Amino acid sequence: MKNLLRGVICVMLCSTLYNCSSEPLEEFDSAIVLEDQNSSEDLAACVGNNPEARITNNGTEAIDLDIFDMNGNLLGFVHNLAPGDTSIWISFPTGETLFAVSRDSFEDEKVIYTMNTCMIFDMEVESTNTLSSATPQSI
Repeated sequence: MKNLLRGVICVMLCSTLYNCSSEPLEEFDSAIVLEDQNSSEDLAACVGNNPEARITNNGTEAIDLDIFDMNGNLLGFVHNLAPGDTSIWISFPTGETLFAVSRDSFEDEKVIYTMNTCMIFDMEVESTNTLSSATPQSI
């Protein structure tokens, strides 16, 4: 019986050793280099692109987003965005930009940011029907 128990333990140990595999480190190093190249290519891809904005409605009623320059010219808009929906990206020229979010039963919210090339503004209306504290990002 003693020998049978030792034999079973020996077989289990040997089977775990044979089931393990190892991969050469060169494969992992090349994967890391490829990820670094892709991220630098993404940054290089944005040269002089106009800023863009979109809005996600996590609130309880439809919203409108209007984007104006400082002269009051309408640069882009999204109207009647239903709860749970996200708008498309809206491209507009650089400069000081007014973002106005409105809905029927809540007070309008407005924010102004200077938008430069290669910037995005991913806005969000929270479940409390208020604009989140998100700010524009450079890409």
